[in-house]
Amino acid sequence: MFFRLFIIAYVTLISVNGRILRVKRPLLSLNLIDEINSAQTTWKAGPSKFMSWSKSSIERLMGVRPEYFEQHKDLQVLEHAVPTDLPENFDARDQWPNCPTLKEVRDQGSCGSCWAFGAVEAMSDRVCIASNGAQNVHISAEDLVSCCKTCGFGCNGGFPQGAWS
Repeated sequence: MFFRLFIIAYVTLISVNGRILRVKRPLLSLNLIDEINSAQTTWKAGPSKFMSWSKSSIERLMGVRPEYFEQHKDLQVLEHAVPTDLPENFDARDQWPNCPTLKEVRDQGSCGSCWAFGAVEAMSDRVCIASNGAQNVHISAEDLVSCCKTCGFGCNGGFPQGAWS
């Protein structure tokens, strides 16, 4: 009887440890950074705090719920002609220097709330740009995540459309 319990405990331990090791294997690497940097020229990738994060940890940060895409799969895709008079370079930070939110990159931490952060960052920027820098607001993603019951599931994902409603 003791031998059977030992075998069951041992097999369970191996299974659990194997699963944990698979889940915790880092998704990002220096090789990936090199590959990204060799494929483009407009920005440079570098190491970050996410280097040691597992795939499942990174996936938790991708907070737009899958059902959002399912609900919107039949939306018509609009195509617009690309203007031929686009400037060679454009930087919103230079165009609207009195809008400090344009320079911010907010950190959602380990919360899957990109849906909220993306919405409030765009809202804050739009208010400042529309007022020509006279109104600098810092709309709270945390309030949206915590208080908007129709926007989704807090740190477990949400719906961008709900954030704008």
